[in-house]
Amino acid sequence: MKHDALKKEGRSQILPKHNETEEERQAAITQAIKELIASDVASRFGDPMEWQREVRKDRPLPGRES
Repeated sequence: MKHDALKKEGRSQILPKHNETEEERQAAITQAIKELIASDVASRFGDPMEWQREVRKDRPLPGRES
């Protein structure tokens, strides 16, 4: 099954069809997920555990002395 996709800036965007069945929609979503996995786009963002540690670091609150 082939689903209409729009290539924009290297990203696929699923375009909904007015006459699309639930099975066709699910197949299109599955295909989009497979393409996302194959693109290895997540590797561009680094280590998620490191990001979480960085975000959760304690920092001084405004108006309070340490």
